[in-house]
Amino acid sequence: MKYTDPWNMMQIRLVQKNEKVHYYDSNVHIIYVLVGEVEIAYDTHTVSLKKDDFMLLSRSIPHDLSINASSKVFELSFNYSVVDEIEDNNYDLIFSGNSVSEGSLVDTEIKSEINGLIESYIFKEKSKVSSVLKQYFSLLELLEDNYIHRSKLTTAKTMAKKVIELKSFLDNNFDQDIRISEIADKMYVSQHYLSRSFTKQFGKSMTEYLIEKRLEKVRIDLLETEKSITDIAFAAGFNNINSFNRLFKKYQGLTPSEYRSEVKANVKLASKKNLQEEDLTYLKAYFGKEKKHLIEENLLLNNGLSEKNDLDKSLINLGYAEDILMSGYYQQLEKVSDSNFFDYGRLWGLLSNSVFPKIEGRYDFTKVDMILSSIIDAGMIPFIELGFKGKTIYKTHGEPIIHTPYTLYSNTIEDILERCTVFFEHCKNKYGETALDKWIVEIWKPSEIVVKTNSLSDLMKIRSENKVIDISNTEGYLWFFKKVYNEIKAVNSKIMIGGCGLSLDLEKEDIENFLLSWQKMGTYPDYFSLSLFHMDEITHSLYTGKRSNPISPDTEYMINSVKEFKKILYKFKSDLPLLITEFNVTILNRHIINDTAFKMTYIIKNILDVKKEVYMMGYWLLSDISVTSYDTNEQEIFGGAGILTKTGIPKSAYYAFDFLDRLFSEVIYKDKEVCFTKKNDHHFSGLFYFYNHLNATYYYNSEGDFHEKNIYSIFKSKKKKRWDLKIENVEPGYYTILSFKMGRDHGSLLERIVELGENKELSKEEIDFLWHRSRPDLTKSIVEAQNRILSFSVELESHEALLVDFRRNQT
Repeated sequence: MKYTDPWNMMQIRLVQKNEKVHYYDSNVHIIYVLVGEVEIAYDTHTVSLKKDDFMLLSRSIPHDLSINASSKVFELSFNYSVVDEIEDNNYDLIFSGNSVSEGSLVDTEIKSEINGLIESYIFKEKSKVSSVLKQYFSLLELLEDNYIHRSKLTTAKTMAKKVIELKSFLDNNFDQDIRISEIADKMYVSQHYLSRSFTKQFGKSMTEYLIEKRLEKVRIDLLETEKSITDIAFAAGFNNINSFNRLFKKYQGLTPSEYRSEVKANVKLASKKNLQEEDLTYLKAYFGKEKKHLIEENLLLNNGLSEKNDLDKSLINLGYAEDILMSGYYQQLEKVSDSNFFDYGRLWGLLSNSVFPKIEGRYDFTKVDMILSSIIDAGMIPFIELGFKGKTIYKTHGEPIIHTPYTLYSNTIEDILERCTVFFEHCKNKYGETALDKWIVEIWKPSEIVVKTNSLSDLMKIRSENKVIDISNTEGYLWFFKKVYNEIKAVNSKIMIGGCGLSLDLEKEDIENFLLSWQKMGTYPDYFSLSLFHMDEITHSLYTGKRSNPISPDTEYMINSVKEFKKILYKFKSDLPLLITEFNVTILNRHIINDTAFKMTYIIKNILDVKKEVYMMGYWLLSDISVTSYDTNEQEIFGGAGILTKTGIPKSAYYAFDFLDRLFSEVIYKDKEVCFTKKNDHHFSGLFYFYNHLNATYYYNSEGDFHEKNIYSIFKSKKKKRWDLKIENVEPGYYTILSFKMGRDHGSLLERIVELGENKELSKEEIDFLWHRSRPDLTKSIVEAQNRILSFSVELESHEALLVDFRRNQT
């Protein structure tokens, strides 16, 4: 079969340093960064593209490209014409957008097709025509579905927006028969008013703007083509050759033929077709290397060697105590109890007067009993944070949606201590002293930032006799800690009581002084606790002077932070247990990153990295139901930190705990992105994950720039990864392998909701559909152990994880 030559349907060229790209044809033009970066300035905008980013250029608009010497930036141009099925010439179909700020969910596929076409172009002599055509049409289909827009001359906008819309229309249709009077009629404004508004906005009339656009195209065609002047004039939108000649002479000072001959004689046109030999050599070497750049590892595991799997105890943050009283929350706790992932459930606000009221001298245990029974019935042990922190939900950094303050019956130390004694005595009688032995209490120390953000300064003032003590400062907190610690220990001496939720980023400079003061006090905690949020920006706006690194680009941030804190503890010769009671990427509950597949690999990585260093780790948060408010009550996902949605659908983050829970107690291999365990010599489980950290796009853009279709642009670009494993010294025979894969294309809820096309007011049928679709893919295979060696391979893409379960078949 003879195919059309695909290279006649497209042009690919390497853009030169600091070049202006300005086109007038109807083709699709794309700038793509293969290596390095480029800055593109057009109109009043500037876009920075880095490796694998792309941008569709706007017709008739000059784009100034700034490229450094080491970058390789390509322009791809595709022959294309649109026939709109909607017979309404108010519409204008245009390609526009970029992968940085206006990305699509399929950008990874688009980048792959563009990269493949460039590679085919570099190795043109070896490329199959059918393969190139397939790439060409696949790319156009992806662009049509995701980057083609219908621009309409509307009537409902302000006049300022109308003229901007009109300019875009003229930019894309300057070569058509345009009548200003007809445009004004379609926009339901007078021609005079429209013309005057356009002139005021852009400094020239619509007629003058249109003539200049047409003449720009004419000048380029006169220099770059051998077409006749008449054909060039008509192609640019002029319909009278005499009028054209007169206008050209007026604006250019020369006739078209004089311009063509004189300018051509003095201007050397740069070639836009051929690659320099050195560029071609570089690119061939680059693609030869990239072709092999499937990251591969060979692993040799010895079944005879093993060590104990650490971190026997697991913790999940449940949220504000009163949230647990919601009927939907109780149902979600029941689901968690079936999985049995978590040993402890952490909550705060339990001793608030709104939850544990004192009425006419008597305490009402109704709510606290319901809350604690819900946690215990779910198979979890209560982990109680004591402090005067209310509930705050943030929409964006520094913008709270709601704040529910903590309520005190009285701010005297006597009343607070009485409340503690009565509460724990009641719990000992109701649940038994043995059960209470396992409970954990954390006495919270409010930081200066939290006090300011949540307006807690009055709550921090505790009265003792005739004095007022501020427990937000070190001296006041340590006094308060000692009082509460001794009060609870008098009821049950085995309850672990510690503090105080320190954040290393916020308080690093003061931690040593704080610990020294604690040591001098004489009443040391039973454990220390940390809270770690990698990209927490709420505090940045209020505490810039104290926070040297407001957002961490450090892939190993958590393990490095823990080790740093342990070094400080070592100075004080303290071997007390260390707990991470809160960790997440961000404390925000309106950030789309919380709904991505990234969260699964983020959790797996950090728990596997840190578990040897700490006694317990607590992820923030169990369910989005506790952070739902008026702004999200119709949405199923909205960037909440929960591992479950508000209706209980598991997100990708949920399966991080599912996969970790399936690992066995003996570890036979642990390395970066791999953990392999065994139950016995016949039964193994392994966890593989491909972690991809945030790139600079995240750090230098506000969270409002990201949505479900472009969120993956904030991660570093990685290729596939492959592990080839051999397990030695296994029992001979056949093994059944069950493989559970989770990732963007393998059960991630965010992608399933995008496919569904709806995120608001989902019906029961739609929720059930998402519940069943948002699960890991399961495959089954059987392999034979030969020479007491079991061999298999695993291949993953970014943000994917795989849990494999090997079990020897019974003979």
